[in-house]
Amino acid sequence: MLTASLSVLLLLLATLVAALAWSWAPDRPVDALMARWAAPPSYFVALQGMQVHVRDVYSWPNNVNAALVNRYDELTLR
Repeated sequence: MLTASLSVLLLLLATLVAALAWSWAPDRPVDALMARWAAPPSYFVALQGMQVHVRDVYSWPNNVNAALVNRYDELTLR
């Protein structure tokens, strides 16, 4: 019974390690990511010392651009 439990535990551990190894990806430079994902209508906004990526895909009435930032209930108008 002990060897069966140990075998199952080792199989689960090996599966977890294999899944982590398969999903690992090296870090990519910010410039490469910006070139791919930050094309217009995207822009960056400085918010509390960070660069926040905003993609304006909805045309708001009265030329108001809005973006949800950090929390669902926090609305930043530009």
